[in-house]
Amino acid sequence: MNVIAKSLLSALLISTCTSLPALADGELTIEFENGDVDSYEDVQIFHTPEMVYFKPEDGNTTLEITKNECQNEDEIIFCPQAQAGLNTNGVIEEIEVAQIALLINPSNDRQRVKGSKLTMGANTVLLEVATSQGTFITSLGKIDGTTSPEGGK
Repeated sequence: MNVIAKSLLSALLISTCTSLPALADGELTIEFENGDVDSYEDVQIFHTPEMVYFKPEDGNTTLEITKNECQNEDEIIFCPQAQAGLNTNGVIEEIEVAQIALLINPSNDRQRVKGSKLTMGANTVLLEVATSQGTFITSLGKIDGTTSPEGGK
């Protein structure tokens, strides 16, 4: 796991417990540089070989993460690099990512993240994004499906 990802995970561990449950519904939080915070509950999370989609229940916008340079660390998939975009009714707006950590536990068992105290619940995703504009995006939740929200890839 690279230094940036370990730093992001360390910061996350300070703000949360070290055991991440398999949530029934995903959560997504966007903290803007000015201190404003948007929080979404009941976020559906879809995991495909190329992408992870975060679809809030209350809107037409989906956060799409294109996975790059992912590594398997035991049962955990760790992606230290990825592209992010907001898909609003088919129009994609790219998010300028400064740092990202995407961890996926696609197994049916709790898994400990190698090199940390973090334990992820079965079929869960953890996302930490720092944008170049100073916005932080975090999400944690259970994988709801293995196709895109629209039934594609």
